[in-house]
Amino acid sequence: KRLLLRLLSALHLPFFILYCGMGNANTADGRTEEEVTSEIETIAKQIETAGSEDSDTNLSSSSEESLEIEIEQHLPEHNYDWKEKILGTGELSVVHSASSVHTGKKVAIKRVAPKQLNHRRVQQIWKEASILNKISQISDVSTYFVNLVEGFIDHQGGICLVTDRIPGVELFEIIVQNPNGIPEAQVKIYIRQILAAVHELHTNDIAHLDLKLENIMYNPKTNKINIIDFGFAEETVTVDIETGERKPKLLNKFCGSLDYSAPEILQHKEFDGKRADVWSLGVIVFALLTGNFPFDAPRRQRHRIQENIVIGKYPMPDTISPFAASFLRRMLQKYPDNRSNVASLMKHPWLRRGNPQANR
Repeated sequence: KRLLLRLLSALHLPFFILYCGMGNANTADGRTEEEVTSEIETIAKQIETAGSEDSDTNLSSSSEESLEIEIEQHLPEHNYDWKEKILGTGELSVVHSASSVHTGKKVAIKRVAPKQLNHRRVQQIWKEASILNKISQISDVSTYFVNLVEGFIDHQGGICLVTDRIPGVELFEIIVQNPNGIPEAQVKIYIRQILAAVHELHTNDIAHLDLKLENIMYNPKTNKINIIDFGFAEETVTVDIETGERKPKLLNKFCGSLDYSAPEILQHKEFDGKRADVWSLGVIVFALLTGNFPFDAPRRQRHRIQENIVIGKYPMPDTISPFAASFLRRMLQKYPDNRSNVASLMKHPWLRRGNPQANR
């Protein structure tokens, strides 16, 4: 196992150079995408089979312990000052606040420790980087999204994704400060921008699949929204290599957070990623308007929450306007085919009312 980690360190694969804005066909050391991908996957397979402690089935308590150890350890700088605070921890990763030692630029570094790496996770990180790069090429709306700066493998063998540090607060924090909900006029300021961003994702055949209050940043100084964390994002089409024909792709992975998960995901059915995103948007709008989740249960019982989601059972609050209620119903439909798409939602009367740009 130690030999494999030293191998990762010695290779120091600059495998995200492909995805850091320039779109080059080769990495900095001249290797092609295919060569780098093959090398990473070979190492990942070795790690995956090196011992049972690295398998997906043995990561409950050991994962938590290793993440706690990682937070305490001094991490490699790699041209960044890592001595700032921890922004957050995921199931298998830690997000560090850092800054460039050369420019002082504030960044966020998402690090997956070597103990958490296997073939599937390396592929997932690669996919996240490639999707972030694709998004950066949507020039008109790239300001809605977090920007990928670079990626690297540190000397301990951890894989790191560096993104811009987004100023502002999570929408979740705003809900905490407003437990009874936010005025509709303010909610519409958020939702118009969120829909515009998600519309561009969907137009470019990308589903986010983890839309939630914690993954949407709001800057009160500029009144602007940014969507972050594309760790679960997927492309929603397949392309025939020979003919170039594009076909819709159904997804089958369980992903996202329970409160925002669509019924078809919890039922482990193949699903349309875009329609799953629309469901999550409905949960976000409900939470912003009321301060509560639509499918919550007493004492936060997970099985009850899941049951409520699967049957589509939620109370329509009497504190919101009829137009807002209509807007929610368009999204929180049990059957995916009954949900409105994002383009249609952007034209809904609730959003057009009080919008000076609606008639332009």
